Amino acid sequence: SPAKTKSVSGIVKSSNGESIIGANVTVEGTTIGCITDIDGNFILEDVPDNANLTVSYIGFQTQSVSVIGKSSLNVILNLQYHINGLI
Repeated sequence: SPAKTKSVSGIVKSSNGESIIGANVTVEGTTIGCITDIDGNFILEDVPDNANLTVSYIGFQTQSVSVIGKSSLNVILNLQYHINGLI
């Protein structure tokens, strides 16, 4: 039987609580993905029950988040510090 899927929504913020607009949210191993809206919100349909989401945005560390047992996610991205110490 086909794998069960669900709708997953969430919000992506920086560690100082600001919404991140235009972050990439993708389902690992698939072509399913979207970008966050002006409030940092996203919604994905047909997400496998056991999937991991990859959340990325330039200048921030990429996060991998499991959707097992969840339909709503709060994702916090931390700034990516470069070797020369600049943010």
